[in-house]
Amino acid sequence: PVISFEPVAEPHATYSLWFITSEETINQIQSIYDKIEYGIICDGHHRANSSLIFASTIREKLKGKGVVSNMADYFLVSFISENRVKILPYFRGIKKISPYSRAQFMEKIKIYFNVVEHWNNVGFIPETPDTMGMYTRKQWYSLQLKPIFFEQARKSYMDVPTHLFSHFLIEKVIRANKNDREIVVPVPGNVSFTKLEEMVDSGNLFAAFTLMPVTVEKITSYALKSRKMEYKSTWILPKLLTGLVMFDLEVLPKNFKSGG
Repeated sequence: PVISFEPVAEPHATYSLWFITSEETINQIQSIYDKIEYGIICDGHHRANSSLIFASTIREKLKGKGVVSNMADYFLVSFISENRVKILPYFRGIKKISPYSRAQFMEKIKIYFNVVEHWNNVGFIPETPDTMGMYTRKQWYSLQLKPIFFEQARKSYMDVPTHLFSHFLIEKVIRANKNDREIVVPVPGNVSFTKLEEMVDSGNLFAAFTLMPVTVEKITSYALKSRKMEYKSTWILPKLLTGLVMFDLEVLPKNFKSGG
């Protein structure tokens, strides 16, 4: 490899990079990828979509300029076998519940969820999509969406945990916009329960919620039906140092001037 190193932050990982120039090897690799029927984007949906919009914009600007191809037509991806992908959940935090009091908030939750104080008051990751863990005021709770609401969500392709959280906790209970960053805080699923508790106990969050990880099968089923998951639904590992490979950002000819 032209580059090989072990990052300080990842003591058990080794990164190696090869430049492939052999036409025979390139053809061999392409023949392997030709056998893959389709790929599923597990992470980077918004970046992929913005790259598509960017490429379309550049193609339109270059129309009639004699430019056959440009680097805007490409973007960097990593292909990983589904049995090597680790999917962690994306937790959620709520900063505030105003104009409701804590007592009103707890009562409104019970309209949609069966609420139980967690038996040993220890953080947990739910094992079913209709269940959430909630930590507030030094106490862990188990919130299970009532069957009638979960069945409605399942029929509407909203049975991913982050969908259920946004629809029932934010839109129904708090009556807020699910994308309101003044209220909702996405928290990566590799954060410890201790850290979650500290975020709440310090006053930075009113409550923290743990959610079940989304499965590869669920991601695939949504993708094949052209369904969109809630933003920040999956925390995907491994996260590669993709900055090792970069494209030239000079995608337009030197003498090309846009219309402003």
